[in-house]
Amino acid sequence: MKPTNSAATRPDHEDVQLRTRYLRLPLAHVAAAIKVAVPTLRTYGRRWRFVEMKAEPAVVVLRAQVPVLVFTDDLVATLRAAPDGCRLDVASASRVGRGDFGENRRHILQLLAALHTQLGLTLDEPRLDEPC
Repeated sequence: MKPTNSAATRPDHEDVQLRTRYLRLPLAHVAAAIKVAVPTLRTYGRRWRFVEMKAEPAVVVLRAQVPVLVFTDDLVATLRAAPDGCRLDVASASRVGRGDFGENRRHILQLLAALHTQLGLTLDEPRLDEPC
């Protein structure tokens, strides 16, 4: 497998953990939960930093910076309105280097786990696996 310095969710990702999430919750509610969750996360003992949120009627984009030793990775969460809630895609990319040893994938999974906790969802709820 070719090394990469980024990772992103998508609907058909071969890694089921990196598939697009569909949440049966209002877009604004999920955006607020991400904004709260980001500064609580840590990598190598250092806190993640929330950078900005840009909102349009049907799309919200949230940006964060993730410290990785002496480097910084960029994380972007994109929420899109869906009929029964919203669709969440997350991307994380290293600013330098050709390979990240899976670090960006871990950033995405860490954010998704924190969001799951922040929203108070249980593992058996269908909200994260199936399109609305």
